[in-house]
Amino acid sequence: MDAATVVELELLRELAGRLKAAGHRERGAIMLDAATRLGKSKATLYARLKAAGLYDAGRKQRADAGRISVSEDVALAAAGLIHHGTRANGKRNFKLGAAADLLHAQGLGRVDGLTGEIVKPSATTLTRAMRAYSCHPDQLSAGHAAVHIKYAHPNQVWQIDSSVAVLFYAPGGGIRGVELLDETEVYKNKPDALKRVQNDLCIRWMVTDPYSGSYFVRYFAGHEDSMGFIEFVIEAMQSRGEPMHGVPLNFVLDKGSAGRAAHARRLLKQLGITVHEHAVKKSRAKGSVEGMHNIWEQVFESRLFMWLPENIAALNARADQVRAAHCSKAIHSRHGLTRWGMWQRITAEQLRLAPSIELMRDQVAGKDETRLVDDQSTISFAVKGFGSRTYYVGGVPGVQIRERVTVRLNMYRAPAIDLVMCDADGTERLYTIAPAEKDAGGYFDHGVDFGTYKALPKSASEKQLDRINQAAYGVPSALEVATARKARANAYEGTLNPFADFDAVTVPTYLPKRGIDHPMETAARELPPVATPDAVRRLKAAGDTRPDVYAQLIAEHGAEVPAAWLEAQIAALQAGADGRKASGF
Repeated sequence: MDAATVVELELLRELAGRLKAAGHRERGAIMLDAATRLGKSKATLYARLKAAGLYDAGRKQRADAGRISVSEDVALAAAGLIHHGTRANGKRNFKLGAAADLLHAQGLGRVDGLTGEIVKPSATTLTRAMRAYSCHPDQLSAGHAAVHIKYAHPNQVWQIDSSVAVLFYAPGGGIRGVELLDETEVYKNKPDALKRVQNDLCIRWMVTDPYSGSYFVRYFAGHEDSMGFIEFVIEAMQSRGEPMHGVPLNFVLDKGSAGRAAHARRLLKQLGITVHEHAVKKSRAKGSVEGMHNIWEQVFESRLFMWLPENIAALNARADQVRAAHCSKAIHSRHGLTRWGMWQRITAEQLRLAPSIELMRDQVAGKDETRLVDDQSTISFAVKGFGSRTYYVGGVPGVQIRERVTVRLNMYRAPAIDLVMCDADGTERLYTIAPAEKDAGGYFDHGVDFGTYKALPKSASEKQLDRINQAAYGVPSALEVATARKARANAYEGTLNPFADFDAVTVPTYLPKRGIDHPMETAARELPPVATPDAVRRLKAAGDTRPDVYAQLIAEHGAEVPAAWLEAQIAALQAGADGRKASGF
């Protein structure tokens, strides 16, 4: 806010004096009058007064400020309504206000400290209470705490990622083939500039071995694509006379990676590499390679302003020299060894040597086959050179008995096979299954030993969720809740009336309104005509004594008599008969 001028400061002093002398109820009128005369809002005037140190509202803090006025039971009940009213897609159908209304209608709410009356808590109060008791819907849906991941040996997992380097590759343009990238020009001033030059960018592909910290880096001209990914992966796994090489067991990459292309995935399947895609905005899943990008920019690319390579080949040659020196000299802070020194601890069983570049480029997808899962969750599959073997597939997510599964031969792990499972979005996941063997007790050897699994302790929100489930369905776990729902059990049976707030509304008795018959309704009530002989019989039964009644009806109406006319005649005859009886005739 700008500093007040001398004149304005004098006006503010005068206004502050009037406010100080006025009573509480008079200050609003004074501020409104001043705002009108000075052409400013009341909020602006208050802000000016406070900035000049001329006004203090003098409001005292509430005595119960910071206290939680809603009990834990009420907070849990509200949280339970919202949590269990949330759809599977995360949409909350049961709103906070509706929960407060429902609970208040059943005598649950905030206790007024002065009167002892149960009042409906505000949304802010209820939200603050739920968070204080660790049962806010956001907290309940947060899930379990992240687990610190550790790796067993080199080449167990490689993390791969690409990034735009600090260089700008311009083939055939300028004096040099490689120039420094002006990020302010490409990204900010011209939003479409990056799209125009993306084929001329310098892309840095990097793969890291998280166990040792070793890494391999290559620069490519152009944008990130699947062919660059394939060429990089093939070269990274080759033996180059340096420690880090071989075929890893697992790849970790992001969902937007060029490695999602069909031919890239085909190569990885043939190599027996399991691909793990981390979720969007979960880059910590491949923090090793993300961090190495930053380190490499400091170690190598920070010096490129003093040396610009003539071409990509010269850039990669210099990068190899720097990388070898860095991996051989720099001490890694986690394990206290050099990166290559730690990688050297890999054993022969852990190092899968990569096929030749030519063979890897020529690999094509093999023919997949299907097998029926029997009632013991096993399948039979014949591997050339190993005969027909039995494979236990019960531990693979999504496998069901009496359903067919897709089997793919794993050329690097025979007689093991790959079970191909598809996610809902069509993404394939490979599960390597070894032939099932049984021990002397008849148990499968891949079973988990008793007592070896230990779950992480539950968080406060998870404990509260157990309490909410218990209150709602009488069972604590999510699995038991699902079973209760499947059995059509009502939540909060006997404790909460889901329509209590509507039951509390007294609906008045409304007087009926006059109206006119709709033509369609009138037509629906008309009766069909009556045959003349039937009409004669009905008239005589009603007391008609005319001897020629049939002839008269034929003359007047023909073969059919209108039903309304007939009813009127019968009514008149009956009325006459009643009159004669009343008079004594």
